[in-house]
Amino acid sequence: MRLEAAFTALLISAILMTGCAKENPAAIAEESQVSSEEGLILIEDERPEIAEGFTIYKYEGGYRKISVKDDGREYLIIPAGEEIPADRGDAFIIKKPLENIYLAASAVFCQFDAIGETGRIRFTGIKDDEWTIQSAIDAVKNDQMEYCGNYSAPDYEYLSSEGCDLAVENLMVLHKSEVIEKLEDLGIPVFIDRSSSEENPLGRTEWIKVYGTLTGKEEEAEEAFQEQKRAVEELKNLQGSGKKVASFYIASTGQIVVSKAGESLARMIEMAGGEYLFSDLTDDSARSTVKMSMEEFFSKAKDADILLYDGAIMPISDLSGLIDKSRLFSDFKAVREKNVWYMEDSLYQNASKTGDIVKNLRLMLENDDSGDYIKKLK
Repeated sequence: MRLEAAFTALLISAILMTGCAKENPAAIAEESQVSSEEGLILIEDERPEIAEGFTIYKYEGGYRKISVKDDGREYLIIPAGEEIPADRGDAFIIKKPLENIYLAASAVFCQFDAIGETGRIRFTGIKDDEWTIQSAIDAVKNDQMEYCGNYSAPDYEYLSSEGCDLAVENLMVLHKSEVIEKLEDLGIPVFIDRSSSEENPLGRTEWIKVYGTLTGKEEEAEEAFQEQKRAVEELKNLQGSGKKVASFYIASTGQIVVSKAGESLARMIEMAGGEYLFSDLTDDSARSTVKMSMEEFFSKAKDADILLYDGAIMPISDLSGLIDKSRLFSDFKAVREKNVWYMEDSLYQNASKTGDIVKNLRLMLENDDSGDYIKKLK
């Protein structure tokens, strides 16, 4: 009995010493709870550097769990050939290998592209002529990827019969809960991408780690993210340009649409050293943009140093095309000085390239027309 008591005391002492050596006891307690719930041995939890929306838990045997902050959904990734743990908690199960993905979230394609895993995407919710990323265009042309209905009305029967093993959806699907239920009833797990909720554009880029986890390309995903992060950090030592930038596009109604303060493009302009002209523009809606009349836009942006036109919705080809939309544009300082720039429509399908885009914006501020994503209107 004495020996047992001594052993017990020694064990308790060791546990206490181990706990004291950790810097964050609360985090360790959380990890221990997760490990116990899953019946798996936790190796580490990978908390993002910049993103706030997810945490990745790594377990022995190649098991992974992706925990998404905003909706509380957890996804347990099962390695190929391995069993589902008996006590999995409330986690949704995603089994590897993933070879027939239905991608309804167009902005996510670039994440797969950056780690060389677009071959896993067989079905999309984006029509063939809506792609601007070359690898996506090539995949459609070579019949490696096909349209299978948009996020709100996928072709359930076809997806099921063709062995779809994962549906990657954007936040819009939350307004169509019946779509989620139907896919899951068919045995197709649904992963909801929330990268667009990240306040920091680099946080959105960091979601590449999620897709690296799903495809087994964790190292490649880490490397791709660090490359974009370095590109932004290289600009931190540069002085601000002092140039005021107004970004916008013209809706089919003739109204002007601008990004609200704090939205992704506005933040990237500021990261590049520019001053976003609508930095005080906010409202209570969930939309990232605000509509205004041409007259209101003129009063606010007529003296902007740079006009940056978003060509994704309503393309234009040159300065005369812009003036044709409204004669008022002739009186803008940036138009008179021929300092109007055009964002290629591929910009929003390249969330994995935030660093490169910020560098392009810096080139724009320096009147350098050598960037890939942003060109000067002639």
